[in-house]
Amino acid sequence: MGSSPPPPFHFGHLITIKLSSDNYIFWRAQDQANLSSIQGSLSPVVAGLVVFAKTSHEAWTILERSFVAQSQARVSALRRQLGECEKLDSTATKFYNKVKGLADTLASIGQPLTDSEFNSFIVNGLDEEYDALVEIINERGNSTPMMAHEVYSRLLLTKQRVEARQGQSRLPLRERRH
Repeated sequence: MGSSPPPPFHFGHLITIKLSSDNYIFWRAQDQANLSSIQGSLSPVVAGLVVFAKTSHEAWTILERSFVAQSQARVSALRRQLGECEKLDSTATKFYNKVKGLADTLASIGQPLTDSEFNSFIVNGLDEEYDALVEIINERGNSTPMMAHEVYSRLLLTKQRVEARQGQSRLPLRERRH
């Protein structure tokens, strides 16, 4: 059984003195407590990034800039991996799951693919045996692109047809006629 995330923490009940022009210095001291909390909750490597931050806002700004740069690099790497995906000798399901897994990872970091982009990665990774499916996907184009589950379904149907044809071509000519 999975555990549910903890409820959001609210500072409102901890802070009895509301910020005003008369108590800014007190609030600045509270910000130092927040900064210490932030610094104390980071791994040693990440904490090194904000060790000289003077305010909690500065710490968050540093963290944001650092992680955005890492996220952009991760997005580029994932898109490059998607571009390199090819069905080749793998099964249709294995190929689809690889592309879908990479697409899901992109979505989890806030960079989801559009249906058209997903379809283009699928199309680019298929070999000539799947040309009929490629044509169908391309005909739908950007106006009403197929959704991922529909692409998967058609990929499996096409795989079955390809395998049936390959089985037929292995039979002697007299058996193919019946």
